[in-house]
Amino acid sequence: MKKHIYLIFSLLLILSTSLFSQIPNSGFETWSGNDPANWDNLNSLTSALGTYTCTKGTPGNPGASYINLTTKSVIIVGVVPAVALCGTIDKVNFVPKSGFPYTQRPLALTGSWQYQASGADQGFVGVAFTKWNTISNKRDTLSATMFQLPGSVISWTNFSIPITFNSSANPDTCLIVLSASGSTPVANSYLYVDNLNFIFTIGVNEIKACNKIKLYPNPTKENLHIEIPDVKENTKFQYQIINYLGEVIMSSVTSYENEIETSVLPAGFYQLVIKTDKNQYNTKFIKE
Repeated sequence: MKKHIYLIFSLLLILSTSLFSQIPNSGFETWSGNDPANWDNLNSLTSALGTYTCTKGTPGNPGASYINLTTKSVIIVGVVPAVALCGTIDKVNFVPKSGFPYTQRPLALTGSWQYQASGADQGFVGVAFTKWNTISNKRDTLSATMFQLPGSVISWTNFSIPITFNSSANPDTCLIVLSASGSTPVANSYLYVDNLNFIFTIGVNEIKACNKIKLYPNPTKENLHIEIPDVKENTKFQYQIINYLGEVIMSSVTSYENEIETSVLPAGFYQLVIKTDKNQYNTKFIKE
């Protein structure tokens, strides 16, 4: 298939609004046959040949069902990528016709997933926020994130994809794209997703920790500076950096008012755990 929904993120400005006020069918519990309510996909292009790239998986995590996106090789048509988006897809031009109304500025998109790429394929999850500009009569893109799926996750795992805005304005529309494949789809790549949600704040205990710990700059690119006001100078502490899969990807012992090199980290949303002789501090940061 020559046209591919992977091009969505270069065409965000054509988005219009639809009729929803939250993430539609975020737990993928409502279905009509192989089509999840409020999420468009490419089944209509292949169903006549008895092939579906989007199906209902059971049981959910949690709930009764989840969305199963599996790229398929279809006779006559070729390889069809497995894609779903909240809204509608223009089946002629393969661009989004609509997203859903949304006016808030979340910190991250969370949920649970499993995925596996075939060959050199690489799926992605994308989320974007736009606002209609009454002066220019077009949409301004306030935030656009494309998280490419690395490696594989073959059991249900929670994820958190950070969201950053390039404007202080509030959006009026959101678009979420789930794709089992990238720009060159390979048959049998799959992505299972369930329990989508936006988060806006961190927990009470973490807020207390953030009040004590100063991290800057945050978001960071190369180095993350750390200050803990109630820890004496030259005090040794251990730190761990944990990724969205809950894996400890960096751990070391350093001294108070030091810095951590973050240039080696992939862009993403991380938890920072600091342990001293008396206390443990938990906070979060974003690597750009």
